[in-house]
Amino acid sequence: MGNINSPIRIVELTKFCKKREVKKYIRNQKNLHLDIYDDLSIIEVMVNRITSDVEFRKRQSAISAVALFMKKVGIVNLVKFFPNCVPYMKLSFRKSGVGIR
Repeated sequence: MGNINSPIRIVELTKFCKKREVKKYIRNQKNLHLDIYDDLSIIEVMVNRITSDVEFRKRQSAISAVALFMKKVGIVNLVKFFPNCVPYMKLSFRKSGVGIR
């Protein structure tokens, strides 16, 4: 399926995988020279979307119930201590030495 290091191949590999698998893959592929940034602001974005978008809430029914409960109780930020358990991820990749930290 093409060169494993091509940008298209990397996107294909990340479609249905866990965040820790992506991080491990990037860490093990030294020849890619990539830094990875895990943007945890996606948690607030998704919780806000769940509270305001009825259709999205229907499509994401299981996680919506949990997110709405956590928001009501006020423990949404607790999830940031367990970022690998969040079902949504927003990862940024930069060439080593140029990335954001």
